[in-house]
Amino acid sequence: MGGPVSRGRAIIIGIAVVAITVAVYKAYKAGWVDPGRQRFAQLEPKLETLSAGNSDNAIVFVHGLDGEPVGTFTADGARSWPALLQSDKRPFAGTTPPLSDWAIYAVDYRRVYASDNNINEGARQIGGLLRSSGILARHNHIWFVTHILGGLLVKRMLLIFNSERRDLALSRIAGIFFFGVPAGGSELAALAEDERAQALLTIIGRNYRMITDLQPDKASAFLGSLEEDWNDFLRARAKTHIDSPPYAHCAYETDKAYMFAKVVEKLCSQMCRDENSMPMSGTHMSIVKPRSIESPQPYGWVRDALAADDARLRRWPWINKTPGAEPLGGMVGQYQKDHREGPDDFGLLRVPVQVGYRDRESEATAEHLLLAPHFYMGSTVADLIRDVGEHND
Repeated sequence: MGGPVSRGRAIIIGIAVVAITVAVYKAYKAGWVDPGRQRFAQLEPKLETLSAGNSDNAIVFVHGLDGEPVGTFTADGARSWPALLQSDKRPFAGTTPPLSDWAIYAVDYRRVYASDNNINEGARQIGGLLRSSGILARHNHIWFVTHILGGLLVKRMLLIFNSERRDLALSRIAGIFFFGVPAGGSELAALAEDERAQALLTIIGRNYRMITDLQPDKASAFLGSLEEDWNDFLRARAKTHIDSPPYAHCAYETDKAYMFAKVVEKLCSQMCRDENSMPMSGTHMSIVKPRSIESPQPYGWVRDALAADDARLRRWPWINKTPGAEPLGGMVGQYQKDHREGPDDFGLLRVPVQVGYRDRESEATAEHLLLAPHFYMGSTVADLIRDVGEHND
């Protein structure tokens, strides 16, 4: 026979069981509980076009683990970050077009992380997605805005491009914004090491392979190697020219998530090439949810960085010519030859547009026209021709 204490304990346990059952049922109805991991089974990885834009610049949003292509970047009761960009008609100084003219995309890779892919396999799939979508052929200046796992996948994807000598593909990547992207594992992911936590994650369908990749003790070797390779990659790019892209910008949260842990501490966030990581007031999820175009963080910080990056691209001599070595006609002739050589296996041309003359008189003049003394630069032929026009009558 049980005494009052035993009966009281039984009542408390019964109430707890009922409460947990109700909570799990509500979560299931909301789509958060997915024991068979089926909710993303029908979602093909894709690149969503949110705005086609009318400039050569593009921004690609890449959500994090258990995130959504647009929902991750949307604050409650506010427009999404991509929608804010489309409404931002404020002019920049110089030749940078307003953000409302930029093309906006979002990667949906939920099926990738909900399967048994590791980070390397996920990165290859996203790289293939970008290749097949044609975005690298449509835009010469592309920035990524990434959140935690999305940043790791983009980082690894670019390292794969580099190892495979995809120079033209890399030349299209202007910059990456890393929000809460770990370099030493995630404190929150470490909680999944507990056997009870693992059982719960399995029951609700969140025991993803990529969570294991983010646990600090298991991730230290992989993420340490990834970070070392990434820093070597950035240093090698910088040796060719101080303004060579991609430009890396990093931010981390200052507030705890879920009342008990920060997902990414400052010491676990990756180092950036040209600047210190930016602390963002907010939790891991809120730091990528601006409420308006007037929000200083993260919107204003990213907007200022985009303008600075765009200006730096004009100084990058990926395509350059030294004045006096040949007339203007020789420069144009080389670009015409490069254009005729055809695309690489990514479908990319070193000179994607045909450069021609207005008439035969202009062509005859160009054959003998030496340019003014200046080191002409640009990340695209259009950039270079613009630079030529600015320094010659």
